[in-house]
Amino acid sequence: MRLVQRIRSSLRAKLALAMIVAALVPLLIASIVGGQVTLARLDGDLRERAGQAARIALNLLLQHVRQVSVETRGLAAAPELVEVLALQPKLTRRFLSRRSASSPGMVEVFDARGKLLARRDPPSPRYRTLPRNAGARILRRALDFESQLTIEKLGPNLAIQVAVPVVDAQFVLRGAVRRTVL
Repeated sequence: MRLVQRIRSSLRAKLALAMIVAALVPLLIASIVGGQVTLARLDGDLRERAGQAARIALNLLLQHVRQVSVETRGLAAAPELVEVLALQPKLTRRFLSRRSASSPGMVEVFDARGKLLARRDPPSPRYRTLPRNAGARILRRALDFESQLTIEKLGPNLAIQVAVPVVDAQFVLRGAVRRTVL
């Protein structure tokens, strides 16, 4: 009798354990699948939001680049600057301090040979760390009657550089304007 009771009790225990496992395994599988589906959705949502944020940041950067370019072209096209460069290059600093006081970045005016006539440095110390030859290539191209715009890494900063030729009404090169915005 004891033998039969032991077998029955162990069978009961085995049956109970089997029923518990049979009930919990589908629950465990459903939980794992549900967690994976949820994580996949979150991952997709996060990727989509990161992509949107990147597109917004790129659009803001391009809008800023466009604004810097338009302001630099406007400065280079100013009849007063053409006149100053043609007649009195020594007054270029005065013109630059009046005209570009509220403009962002560093603004430089060069004569037709590439000699620096005037520079307006912003108060930020970041501009003092720029390499000396930063923008030399785009300046040469501006002095060859070609407007240039670059976005590149200068030192530790990302810099927008615009160089525009200054040309008079007879299409004579009078100089160039170069703006660097960090």
